[in-house]
Amino acid sequence: MYICDLYGSELKYYCQRYSNNSNPAFTDREIMTIYLFAGYCQKYFLIKDIYTFAKEYLSSWFPRLPSYQTFNY
Repeated sequence: MYICDLYGSELKYYCQRYSNNSNPAFTDREIMTIYLFAGYCQKYFLIKDIYTFAKEYLSSWFPRLPSYQTFNY
């Protein structure tokens, strides 16, 4: 995918989560995909609206979607 390639080549240095968990269940790539799809394509701009849209309509694409607090963090 385009987002994975772009993230792997240069974006990871600008938006990577710095934590002890080197293999999270829900990755930064997945979060970026949701933000780009819900924000750009669906015109949702608030984090709560993006999360609600992803939970209601994209749950089959992202079965490991975390809670809102974790997603927001």
